[in-house]
Amino acid sequence: MTAPDAPSWLREVPAVEVLRRVWVQTFCWLNDEANPGKPPALRWRTEAEGFPPSTLMIASPYDLDVHYAKKRTTTWIGYKVHLTETCEIGQPPLITHVETTTAPVADRAVLADVHAALKSKDLLPERHLVDAGYIDADQLVLSARDHGITLVGPPPADNQWQARTEGAFTLEQFSLDWENQIATCPAGKTSESWIADLNRDHAVMRIRFSLTHCKACPLKAQCTRSNRRLLTPRRREEHEGSSQRVLLTRTRSSWRSGKSVPASREPSPKPSASTVCAEAATSVRPRRIFSNSWPPPPSISAASRTGSPKSRSRPHVSPPSSAS
Repeated sequence: MTAPDAPSWLREVPAVEVLRRVWVQTFCWLNDEANPGKPPALRWRTEAEGFPPSTLMIASPYDLDVHYAKKRTTTWIGYKVHLTETCEIGQPPLITHVETTTAPVADRAVLADVHAALKSKDLLPERHLVDAGYIDADQLVLSARDHGITLVGPPPADNQWQARTEGAFTLEQFSLDWENQIATCPAGKTSESWIADLNRDHAVMRIRFSLTHCKACPLKAQCTRSNRRLLTPRRREEHEGSSQRVLLTRTRSSWRSGKSVPASREPSPKPSASTVCAEAATSVRPRRIFSNSWPPPPSISAASRTGSPKSRSRPHVSPPSSAS
């Protein structure tokens, strides 16, 4: 196909291009380290050579939008289906919207489309119950600002060691003066710098404290394991929206256990004329196309894939009628 004398039209056949991509993501040329003079050999691609991300990986030549995904302990090849339903107490649940996406798309990236679809149907809720995957500081602010929706769900997990250590100082224990861009720590010391920055495509503030103050502070063991403390809160609207204006009514453990009843599930006021349902809930379900997964199961181990792939007969592709 890539040979100088190969017909140029062959590279333009969609099925051939898909086959080329499948071969690239499945096989690779490897040199024999024991015999440097030996020509490279075609081998199965392994984790050592790397695989393309799931958004680019072709899982089926018959449907290029089908991709591999993993959500906690569930893996599948297919799509994601986001179901939104009413959840009024004393009323039967009714599905109000179904949103289908490719499997690797993050749940929170779908919420804006769900709200736009509900708005077009005049079905926007006053409160929207969602799982942790939909909760994000951006979404908390945008849902309230653009649609007047209170987003309710389990609070995102704080993975900092301070949040897991009793007596340690988390971000909430620092006083933030947004007007003057000064932060005050629990020991009463003020920040040295306050700079706008990006963290994983999210706008954050990088707030640093004085190296001199932190190293001599008697509370340092409760605050930081580095030479000085660094805070990275989101922008003011997002930070205050996630911690104050939009209330996450339950802790992460109680949300999963279902032992407590959130305030959003208490009897809600009767919907106004412009709001058909006062409450709605959205959840995601994997839509399985294939039961197998990639990378391959242990039965197809790396040891059994070190040999050269066997050649197979290929269907004949006739040139288009317009070709000379």
